[in-house]
Amino acid sequence: NDYMYGESYQTLGEIIGDSDPDRTDVHTGFKLTKANVRWEGVGSDKLNLTFGRQYISGTEWPERSQMDLVLNTTADGFMFDKEVGDFDAMMFVSKLHESSDSGVTWDIDYENRDIDAWGLMLKSERFIEDQFFRAYLLNITVNDPTKADEDAQTESNYDKRYVFGGRAQGSITPELGYQAELALLRGEKYVGRYTYIDDDFKNIAVDYYGKADRAAMAYILGVDYTHPAGPGNLTFNTKYVGGTGNDSSTAKDEGFTALNSDFHARARGYDHQGWGEIYKANPYQHKAYGASPADYPDGRVVERAVSTFPTSIMKFGVNYDFTERIQGLSAGIDYFMYKNLSKDGQVITKKDGSQSRTRDLGQELNFYVNFMHDYFSNFRLVYGIFFPGKTYEGYDVVNNKKTGTDIATMLKLEAVLFAY
Repeated sequence: NDYMYGESYQTLGEIIGDSDPDRTDVHTGFKLTKANVRWEGVGSDKLNLTFGRQYISGTEWPERSQMDLVLNTTADGFMFDKEVGDFDAMMFVSKLHESSDSGVTWDIDYENRDIDAWGLMLKSERFIEDQFFRAYLLNITVNDPTKADEDAQTESNYDKRYVFGGRAQGSITPELGYQAELALLRGEKYVGRYTYIDDDFKNIAVDYYGKADRAAMAYILGVDYTHPAGPGNLTFNTKYVGGTGNDSSTAKDEGFTALNSDFHARARGYDHQGWGEIYKANPYQHKAYGASPADYPDGRVVERAVSTFPTSIMKFGVNYDFTERIQGLSAGIDYFMYKNLSKDGQVITKKDGSQSRTRDLGQELNFYVNFMHDYFSNFRLVYGIFFPGKTYEGYDVVNNKKTGTDIATMLKLEAVLFAY
């Protein structure tokens, strides 16, 4: 059963990504080159080895031809996977080298550093019929030779994270399904000077310059119920994602951070699939939430702002599948509630100058129609409405204008073609 094969992928033509509509002179995108070799049957017909390299270059730059000069990311690694009875076991080791020759990108925090990562996973779809289980342990260490020094006012970006958790998903009855996942984060990082807003709404700065603990948790709970109704099936579903939020008055970090802390920028928001349309739609997640949201009258400030907060999300949905009448056609409504997980919340200033804290980010309502044709194409039309929460009810007393945003709407048509 021993055999080997290789694969290689490379971006063709122009960069992948969109230009910033606010900055027509700047392009945002990336190139990708990926190659790996897989050896199946290493000493055993159920042990496999994969090793290879991935290279990404990306930028915000006026000249597309110069994008390789800004962000260069190279990942080398290998992975073993093996069947063990009714389970599949996997182990990977990877080293990520990142460099930035210019300080113009959102990734400047990673300049001249390298990152080590490894992980273990055990999963099964065969141990219990109609049930899926997964357990994992992941580690990432950001190596930074710079040491925190209070006298020199230098800070280190050293960061070590361990994420361990488990996931279960399946059917309780033919009509009732469930999903549950729990992930715990532990580790440490260097903290230099940090700031927070006290109970009197004053900015307090603390010179810490040392290692601080990471201790956080995140979880997902969901259920769905499907029942025949007329010429199709009616499904009700609800899902909640939550976790711990950070208290900025201490050096300890209690906010859950994935292995890649700037994943929103890397993924261009696609990690938000299934959690709302306007919430995940903006492809420029790396932009900071500005102090004057009114500068963006088209509502995209909502997309920027909600995505920058550690967020809990509650979803209620109903979907009708017209299976017996029109194969592949479905329609539904989804309702989302967003809440800031941070213990500090967001400080807002009212028109009279008084201040208060809030964790209310808003709600979203989506109406959609989906059509899949012969498994080769999928079309989805969706209309979304975002209702801003109290976080956006602030007021700029100096400039005498509202700093929040009004209701934001979106009409979107998605078309996906599949090739087999």
